[in-house]
Amino acid sequence: MSYKPSIQIIAFHGWGFSAAFWNSLKDKLGDQVQFDAADRGYFSTAVQAEFDRDKDLKVIFAHSGGLQWCKSNLIDQADHLVIFSGYLNFHPVDMDLYRKSKLLMRQMQAQFVDAPEKVLRDYYDLAFSPEKNNLEIPGILNHDLLLSDLSVMDRDKHSHQRFFDLDNITILHGSEDRLVSKNKARKMFNALRYRSQYFEILKAGHAFPITHADKCVEIIRSIIDTRITNTISR
Repeated sequence: MSYKPSIQIIAFHGWGFSAAFWNSLKDKLGDQVQFDAADRGYFSTAVQAEFDRDKDLKVIFAHSGGLQWCKSNLIDQADHLVIFSGYLNFHPVDMDLYRKSKLLMRQMQAQFVDAPEKVLRDYYDLAFSPEKNNLEIPGILNHDLLLSDLSVMDRDKHSHQRFFDLDNITILHGSEDRLVSKNKARKMFNALRYRSQYFEILKAGHAFPITHADKCVEIIRSIIDTRITNTISR
């Protein structure tokens, strides 16, 4: 009987979503992997996840701002990090673009105080574009946590060093992302080019792990197969 390597994926959703964000990918990967989706707690009780020590391959999925609330000790344990719709810096470096980005974020935070449902609805519309948004806003939301995490994103102070300590990173990005431009993703790839690979998914937006799950799984399976082959050959 051939040996079947054990694989665990821990997934971290981005701002405004829940662990259900990963359902399409989880279902399509099936029993090939142990898939644990952490939940920040925006709409329900927060759920954390830890790696099992006996797994042959440990992988982190992080969508957008999910990269910031993923604990550093898990990144240290991971064999591979897959970044969806991600960035190293939320705000652009160019000063004119930086000011515009900061202004838009401050306006979003101010509006969220009084009209959180509208902010989330507009955010989902942008996240799913160019596809149609069919996501419903949950009836109960953790207003303070959502607003606090917006502020964290605005401050843009998270450490980059933990990503430079990883040797195996895959960056996936939608070519039509209206929330995190593909230029940010390309700059991330350029900064991490000696330890990363980059895939740009055509006609896909910020929420492409939902809208383009089949393409994501195709890439993910190739990553897993390559990593498993390297693990066994060592």
